[in-house]
Amino acid sequence: MKHKIFVVIILVILLSGCMDLKIEKADNVVAPNNKAIPVKGSWNIKDYRLILNDLNVENNLNRWINNKIIFSEDKVQIGDEICKNPSYKVKRVNSEKYFSNTYKVSPKSLGISKNEVEIIDITYNGKLFAEFIKIDDNDLVFFVDYIFFNVKKMSNEQELESIKAPMDKKISKTGVLIGMRSDSKEYKTIWISTKENKPNPILEMNSLFVPRKTGFWKVGLTEDEYEIPNLIYAYPIKNEEDVIREEDYEWNKEKKIVFAASEYMGIEYRDNETNEMRFKVIPIDAVHEGVGIKVSDVGGNKLKEDYSVGFKRLLNSLHKGIYDSLDKNLREDNFMLYRQKGHWAMKGRTYYNDSRRDYFDFEVDKFPSKKLVNYDKFHISWLEVEKKVPDAIDAFTSPNRDVAIIISDKKIYMYKIEEIDLSKNPMVVIDKKEDEKVVMAEWAIYSYVDKWDKIIKEEIEKDMKKNNMEKE
Repeated sequence: MKHKIFVVIILVILLSGCMDLKIEKADNVVAPNNKAIPVKGSWNIKDYRLILNDLNVENNLNRWINNKIIFSEDKVQIGDEICKNPSYKVKRVNSEKYFSNTYKVSPKSLGISKNEVEIIDITYNGKLFAEFIKIDDNDLVFFVDYIFFNVKKMSNEQELESIKAPMDKKISKTGVLIGMRSDSKEYKTIWISTKENKPNPILEMNSLFVPRKTGFWKVGLTEDEYEIPNLIYAYPIKNEEDVIREEDYEWNKEKKIVFAASEYMGIEYRDNETNEMRFKVIPIDAVHEGVGIKVSDVGGNKLKEDYSVGFKRLLNSLHKGIYDSLDKNLREDNFMLYRQKGHWAMKGRTYYNDSRRDYFDFEVDKFPSKKLVNYDKFHISWLEVEKKVPDAIDAFTSPNRDVAIIISDKKIYMYKIEEIDLSKNPMVVIDKKEDEKVVMAEWAIYSYVDKWDKIIKEEIEKDMKKNNMEKE
């Protein structure tokens, strides 16, 4: 199959209406002009390209193949979705940065060779409905459910098909998996989801339940009386027999998971040989190898440089006595991600040269690589968070800007996002232990909410059966 890709459409019709999204400034912005629609006419979804080899993804193909996409002055239709009275806005961006940041792919792998491309935003009442990248007038690519669909222009006519579910009546769905760790090294995952802006029942399970490209994995520390405790383990729920874990010599009483994401997890532990409290970021599917990655492995020389700048800034801030007693060797594999008021941040660590091996941590200013954390946007101000929850210590917002999660010492809140403000009252309030800290936040939107919800419920039911059998 030939894949000649000229325009990419990001389908963001994930909510009732369209999601709020601040459009970032670009070098060249063309004022909205509905009479000169950049992609006016009728289009047809022809073929596709997968970026995930997953059965659930492939099952979505029939939903989109041969559907029509139609653009006109008064309506935009994508399959069965419709946006009324759309507005169009055009901006020019660097194609390499855009595709790398948005899809983690090179534009060349999609057949795009231009250094710059035009992004066309379609909005409804100030809310984003869809985002296009235009390179040619006759060919598009429609991106949804981890699939690139090639779209061909059929005509300049805009005959609308019968609509099954108008966009302004479509059911909105959002969900988030929050991973927690207590000081007693208990790990759990809380699933909070909504449908039509109303909360579904809260679900909770032991261990960290991590969504990955290959499916869900469970991650945690061994604690069974028949096993060596405090060893990191990970396994895919589709095949629990494929458990991987650290080697026995990695055993140590002082060890904890500080963050977890789809590809990596961060561990803080005491080194058995040097007695240092160290950081280590490891691939989830290579836990058994026990080798931490370097910052340059995920961020190249640019992140390595930013990491070095943070280290030098620490050294320059110290008085001579402390400066002289510190280890000046920068350890590129001794870094960690941590939560900092609405974002993931990065820090490194260095040590005294004496036998105590006490340490200093230093901050890295730049945002952690998207290879480590896929999504980290915060769509409201911290002042707005503190207005609702004065004792808030952390918060995150959904990719489609409809809900915010706020964390305090003893509570977890979910609020609706209304424009740039939070709703008067929370949708959800959950009790939490004061010593529980967030180590993971993974979002699902659109059809993935139902998929995740089904898998989570099945896994909880499976765990309950297993526990009952063990009791017998």
